[in-house]
Amino acid sequence: MLHLTGSEFVLNIIRFAAAKLQRQIIDKFSKVFSTIAETSISQESINEVVTGC
Repeated sequence: MLHLTGSEFVLNIIRFAAAKLQRQIIDKFSKVFSTIAETSISQESINEVVTGC
């Protein structure tokens, strides 16, 4: 196991937390984006059915 000073230890915790948080944010954004994409696609297909274009 590596011996770290207090500040290095804190920095590593912050980096780990930031990486974890970043992954969660990316997951949420990708879910939201795919939901928006599905919604807009279904909206376009509804418009095609209604207008017959």
